[in-house]
Amino acid sequence: MKLNYRKPAVAAAIVAGVLAVSGTAAYAYWTAQGTGTGTAGTAAAGQALTITQDSFNGSALTPGGAAQAISGTVANANTFNVPFTLTAAPTVDSAHATAGCLASWYTVTLTTPPTSVAAGNHADFAGTVAMTNLPNDNQDSCKGATVTITYTAKSV
Repeated sequence: MKLNYRKPAVAAAIVAGVLAVSGTAAYAYWTAQGTGTGTAGTAAAGQALTITQDSFNGSALTPGGAAQAISGTVANANTFNVPFTLTAAPTVDSAHATAGCLASWYTVTLTTPPTSVAAGNHADFAGTVAMTNLPNDNQDSCKGATVTITYTAKSV
């Protein structure tokens, strides 16, 4: 039986050619380079959030009395979402403050403060307001006082 040495040589040449072409393609892929640019716009200005407390429907505040519910909304007229922290601070009308009623005798607790508000939308909040009982202090100066709660939304 006579061996044909041409067939293996042809097969080896074909395999070597395929490897050479595929190796070149892989090399070209891994060394490909390029650059590019793009643009994005930034909002020109933002509008302030609007904070509105719902009507107070609770009982009159008394020293050590039950905390009364408060609620409201934070509205966002902007075209973008706004993350924020919401705080609330009580103040007393000037006549009662002058008479000795202290705003620090009142506490406002936000039980469900929102942390952001979507574009063109609103977020609800809820909490309580109460008057602390101070047995060693005469708190009569607060009788009939109007307690104003000032809400502040600060961007984060």
